[in-house]
Amino acid sequence: MSASEQRRVEFDDMAVRILRGELVEKEIQWIQADEISVLTTDTGPAGEDFCLLLAGRGGRRCEVPSESEGFKALLDRVFQIPGFDHLKFGEACRSADSARFVCWRPRQRRWPPICCIGGAFGPATVWSAVCLAGTFAVLALVVTAIVELIRLLV
Repeated sequence: MSASEQRRVEFDDMAVRILRGELVEKEIQWIQADEISVLTTDTGPAGEDFCLLLAGRGGRRCEVPSESEGFKALLDRVFQIPGFDHLKFGEACRSADSARFVCWRPRQRRWPPICCIGGAFGPATVWSAVCLAGTFAVLALVVTAIVELIRLLV
């Protein structure tokens, strides 16, 4: 395979992309990801033995072969996601069978992993601020309701 045909993975705070040359083959936004898995095969070192799968709503899938340029950097980023099962990942690395090892699923559907892997300022910070603001708004409503209830009872 020529250098221009070699697959590579690129990612930022918004999405993961598989490219062949300059053409984007697959892409998934972090916020769309509902699962991160490792797919293994029984072909051994002679074939493609291992890939990272980011799966999301609507059947979106982005399979990243371990031979892809940029794979190690993506793994470093994925390992930072809270709740990522490093033991399951290790089990996948030792597997000699065709299997799927689910290493991460979100705890809540609305919480994207981008909140924890983004930069100091940017989309992740904005999303975190929106989540936090919503939490405080609900808390303020509950406190207000309790105060009004106490006033009515007194």
